[in-house]
Amino acid sequence: MAKLILLGRASCSQEEKFFIQNLSRRFSLSAQPDPDAKIYLAQTGRSSLSDLQLPKQAMVIVNAEDRSILYQLAQIGAQAITCGLSCKDTFTFSSKSEENAVVSLMRAIPNTAGRILEPMDIPVVFPQGIPDYSLLACTAALILAGVTGDKTIKFFQS
Repeated sequence: MAKLILLGRASCSQEEKFFIQNLSRRFSLSAQPDPDAKIYLAQTGRSSLSDLQLPKQAMVIVNAEDRSILYQLAQIGAQAITCGLSCKDTFTFSSKSEENAVVSLMRAIPNTAGRILEPMDIPVVFPQGIPDYSLLACTAALILAGVTGDKTIKFFQS
């Protein structure tokens, strides 16, 4: 079963397309629970996780603004990896312009292989118009799934 679950809004096809384009080149993805997929792209409804089959010990990347989903994840004991614009979030921006950003991992967390990742800054280059959560969540997925943060991530596509 996938160890990394990336939550996206069911109503946002642009977000889903961005995730698929930028993650499928390196990892096996699934829109359904799949034992062979490294990353499971799960779409949330308006405010419920009841239809999702979240595997135990999975890391769930979630928008920090979605308080209802965060509460539900806490209730089931899932490890939430928050992406947002607060210094309290696991992944946030330390700087951002129209086509460049520095994404910051704010605290030490394990990756999908169990290796502890220390706080770091990840420079990224991306096309204009990518929503903040999409960029943060995709960067988080890449870092957590094993792409090193030593170099600028330049391969984001819109």
